[in-house]
Amino acid sequence: MKTKYISLALLFFVLIGCKVDKENSNSDANSTGKTESSKATGAGFKVSFNALVDKDDAFQLFYNEDGTESFTGEQMVEFKLKGSNEPQNIEFLLPDDAMPLNFRFDIGSNKDLKEVKFNKFKMEYNGKSFECDAATFFKYFYPNDQVVLDTVNTVAKTVGKKDAPFDPIIGGTLHLRNELEKFYQK
Repeated sequence: MKTKYISLALLFFVLIGCKVDKENSNSDANSTGKTESSKATGAGFKVSFNALVDKDDAFQLFYNEDGTESFTGEQMVEFKLKGSNEPQNIEFLLPDDAMPLNFRFDIGSNKDLKEVKFNKFKMEYNGKSFECDAATFFKYFYPNDQVVLDTVNTVAKTVGKKDAPFDPIIGGTLHLRNELEKFYQK
């Protein structure tokens, strides 16, 4: 009987030890849940929006590698910006091993930011680039129900919903996904 309890105790300690080793082996993961080898060093995919943003805010760019409308926090990069009356770049460096096929741009979380005027959008990867100006910007992005577009002036106006969290988003259109696919063609 005593050996049965000793055997169970040893099994328990072995299982606990394995769990601790597994947790320690994942300790080199960065905040997005990817391992150190997937950090952004600037050699990977770069995305930038040139825009007029008059309030301080944090912007998020979600991406996925399957081209769907499904996005997770594991594939997201953030950019914090000081508001200005002059246009400035909102730049995102994706992890070096990321190969995005769709984007979702969260316009921010500051409810005082009422609008963002987009001037230019640019993507760069592996020596190739794609750029669109203000006139064609909304060909590549569409709004959710918390954004109203002024396509003439290329302005995205945020309009929160009373019964929903503040989450203004513009998502990638089929035109954007087609341009993303071109980066991976030889």
